[in-house]
Order: sequence, then structure tokens, then C-alpha cells
Amino acid sequence: MLLSCVACSKDNGHNESILYGTWVKGKNYGDTLSFLRKNDINLLVYENSFNVSYPGQVQTEYIFNDNKLTLISSSSLGPIKQDIKSFTWTRYGKEFRVIGTQLYPFMSSLTVFTYTKIN
Repeated sequence: MLLSCVACSKDNGHNESILYGTWVKGKNYGDTLSFLRKNDINLLVYENSFNVSYPGQVQTEYIFNDNKLTLISSSSLGPIKQDIKSFTWTRYGKEFRVIGTQLYPFMSSLTVFTYTKIN
């Protein structure tokens, strides 16, 4: 008789909760990202402007799977997925880098932002 024991992990690779909290890249307006769960949806909330006189808060659904961040926005044609290919951990769970144009399409340079978790 051959017995086989296979363990299954409850973690299916989806680990969105590691991003839950507030992340900052500086002290200025628009330098904060908030990852949270609301109504069973993972959301990224941030200002889509660096100008305090022209605020524009964005809320978009996100998926974080196998250390890859994907933003999901709605359109009349259905959901649009945008892979944030530049996302990389510099300190796992505490600090990451991303090219600014992938979050802020109005930017014209490929500035790399470093976000640090504050809570």
C-alpha cells in the first residue's frame, strides 16, 4: 500500500494584505498611498495630483499576487488591468519602488519613487 501525503497551503499566492496601510514617499501633498480593503475589495487610494490647489483623489481596485501589483480601473468596455511592472521590494513588506509614470500618467519623466510603510 502506498500512502501519499500532500500539504496544501491556504495562501494561493494572493497576498494583497501585505500592502494594507499607509505608504509615503515624502512630506509633500500627494506623497501618500493608502492600501485598504473596503466592501470585500482591495483598494489603492491616492491623490492623482501633486498640486494642493488641484486635488484629485483616485480609488482603484488592485491585485497583489506573487509580488506583482496590478491596478484595475473601470471603463464603459469593462475592467482595464494595468500591470505595474516596475514594482519591486527594497525591504520586503516595508519599502518598495515604482516608476512614477505608472501611477501618475501625467508625469513626463521616468522618476523612480520609493514608498515606505508608516502603519
